[in-house]
Amino acid sequence: YFVDTYVRDLGFGRYAAISNPEEEGLKCEKAKLSSTAMALVAFSDLRKEGLIADEIFEGMGQFLLFMQLKSGQFFNYYDVEHDGVGDENTNLNFTGDAPLGLLHLYKFNPKRKWLEGAKKGLLFLAEKRKDRKEVQFDYINNYQKYYDLLSSIIKENNMRVDFHPD
Repeated sequence: YFVDTYVRDLGFGRYAAISNPEEEGLKCEKAKLSSTAMALVAFSDLRKEGLIADEIFEGMGQFLLFMQLKSGQFFNYYDVEHDGVGDENTNLNFTGDAPLGLLHLYKFNPKRKWLEGAKKGLLFLAEKRKDRKEVQFDYINNYQKYYDLLSSIIKENNMRVDFHPD
């Protein structure tokens, strides 16, 4: 139901979860970063059943990467009607759902770009939060999920990880 109702092909190989303006009291349709990322997480287990085409999974990953800035930060929304993002759509306090979505995608579609996008996002988030005495709670604030998923990817692929904050 969710994919048929809310996920749309935006062109250029990108798929995203789209808001319904009537349901959410918005002026126009917006493609949402968090909803798309959480769809990747939630539906990754269904991939084996073939209920969702691989093209949609890959397209959602493409959308997440499209929404990422060079710094690792993400735009929150993409204005479907006006074909664009802007500073007002930048999520200065993003919660890590996009990197988690990219890591889930990487588990069954091991393209380096998913891993690199996740890494950039997580490093941005870590840098942003490094001086906080308390980290705000968010629904993806359980860093153990990141660690476990990243550790399994590293082990499965016999990868070596070096951390260079510069």
